[in-house]
Amino acid sequence: MKTGRIDYSNGYYVGEVDASGKEHGKGEIFFKDGSHMKGEWVQGMRNGYFEIRNPNGFLYYKGEYNHKGMNGKGEFIYDNGTRIVGEFRNGEPYYATIYWADNGKPNGDSCTGRFIQWNLNGECILHQRNGEEWKTMWDGMGKMTRIARIK
Repeated sequence: MKTGRIDYSNGYYVGEVDASGKEHGKGEIFFKDGSHMKGEWVQGMRNGYFEIRNPNGFLYYKGEYNHKGMNGKGEFIYDNGTRIVGEFRNGEPYYATIYWADNGKPNGDSCTGRFIQWNLNGECILHQRNGEEWKTMWDGMGKMTRIARIK
C-alpha cells in the first residue's frame, strides 16, 4: 500500500491510497475549519473505525463510520461532557445510553433507550445520581414524563 495526499475543496486527505489513487486503508482528512477525522477507507469510501475532532481538537466522536456517517457502535461526546454511547444509524444515535454531565464532569444521571433525531423517544429507564430509578416516557422532542418509580 502506498501513501499519498488528495486535495478537496474543503480540505485534504493524507494516508494510504490504492493503485488508482483513491483513499484506501488508514488515513486522515484535515478540513479548512481546523477539524479532522482519522480512520479507514475502502476504495475511496469511509468504512471502519473513526475518530473525529472539532476545530479546537476536541474529540467528539469515536466509533464505526461509513459513507452515510456514524453507523454501528460509537460514542458521541458533547462539549459539556455529556456522552451518547451505543448504536448509531445514518449519522444519528439509534439505541443508546446518554450519560449526562455538568461542566465537563459526569453527573451520575443516565438513560438508555431509542433515539429519534438526536432525542430520546419512547420508554426509558432513568438512573439518577441519588440512586433512584424511574420508568420514563420521552416524546422525541426532549420532553420527559415520569411514569413510575422503580427504585
